[in-house]
Amino acid sequence: MIGGGGAIQAMITAIKNNSRQSNRKKFDGLGGTAEGIYKKSTHQKIHTVEEIEAAKAAFREKQRKRRHLTYWSVGLTIALSLAIVYGLMKLYILLFN
Repeated sequence: MIGGGGAIQAMITAIKNNSRQSNRKKFDGLGGTAEGIYKKSTHQKIHTVEEIEAAKAAFREKQRKRRHLTYWSVGLTIALSLAIVYGLMKLYILLFN
């Protein structure tokens, strides 16, 4: 491949420049001190026991539904795979016997 080096180098340079530009955006508005994104509030809401239990119950239900869907999809995949293999075997026997 002749003459491809210049295009490749231009792409590499463009990628480097884009990454440098996005890194600079992180520091906009800091004013040379450790303000802005580095001093955000670390205050978190204290949840009640009822809220925590409700969240846990919702998470368990969501996981149960996801697990149920996974079992059905795996079973369906196995059943269809076996049906396809059986059909191919019947076709092979039909054609070559």
